[in-house]
Amino acid sequence: MELSRAEHRSGMDRRSAAPEHAKRIAGRQHDSVRNALGRNTKPHGGKKKSDDNGGQGVPDGVKQFSPKSPNTEATGTATNLATVEKPQKKSWDNGFDEGVAKRFSAKRHVSLADLGEKMKIDTAKETKRFKQLIIGGHGNKDILATGSGDGPNTGDTLNLKASNKSTWLPFFNSSKFYGRAEIWILSCNVGNGGIPQLIADQSGSIVYAYTRTAYQNEKKPWASERGK
Repeated sequence: MELSRAEHRSGMDRRSAAPEHAKRIAGRQHDSVRNALGRNTKPHGGKKKSDDNGGQGVPDGVKQFSPKSPNTEATGTATNLATVEKPQKKSWDNGFDEGVAKRFSAKRHVSLADLGEKMKIDTAKETKRFKQLIIGGHGNKDILATGSGDGPNTGDTLNLKASNKSTWLPFFNSSKFYGRAEIWILSCNVGNGGIPQLIADQSGSIVYAYTRTAYQNEKKPWASERGK
């Protein structure tokens, strides 16, 4: 997870709190990886949770995950939600979370349980259904941080992981979504693991996730306004 590309080019990159010399190296490596589709690069020094370009993919793109069984129930009132983690320690964010939250005027979740609260819909009483959902936070192929930021905490309380899916899969029940909706995971490298597909299958919706470093100013992946 990163700051804007403009900040990156101007030398203001604070990628995962890496040492200054590692940041300069990381910047050059990130530029070069954009010129080679599917090329792997190794994580750089100073990494905590994120592991820049830690898997194979299209460096300039976002990976799409389709559900095994698309949700066909497009009923109720379509609504959009953006929610971004708020790390429990300020030092656990390099500015990415704050930047994404500001960009989308997002709600802030401070734990995995709080993410569930932000996504709560009583489908028996409420007609609203998610059409576009943004979830922002730090991460890697095994973790989507939900309050741990880029800090050392990898426990179940502050992180969404495949190993604690029994806790969070109900957050994404298909009954809460407006047909085959769209879910954007704005986080580094989560697209290299199994989390996006779990969410796609549970929600019956399309999930977009990155197989590389993500930036706060990524282009929108929505089918209706792709690239804006």
